Amino acid sequence: MVARLAACLIRGISATLRWEEVGDARVRQLIVAGKPFILAFWHGRGVMITEAYRRVGGRDIDVLISEHRDGEFIAMTLAYWGYSAIRGSTRRGAVRGGR
Repeated sequence: MVARLAACLIRGISATLRWEEVGDARVRQLIVAGKPFILAFWHGRGVMITEAYRRVGGRDIDVLISEHRDGEFIAMTLAYWGYSAIRGSTRRGAVRGGR
């Protein structure tokens, strides 16, 4: 229930933001071509990254998330949008997450 509320809150906040995509042309090309790629972003920007990805046309996404308790909450929130979580971080599950 909390993850669902968080997903709705994030989607609502994103609707009120002014967006500007910079350097998104290559990402859009890869999405249209159906080619796999890796997006990297600063940890503090994670709240809106899935919404930004959706806005440039992305659909299927796997997100690397830590194995800590807060990572479980994030994984459940992403699952609400149909995104998958890959669990691992530098301290726990790094090799498994990297694979």
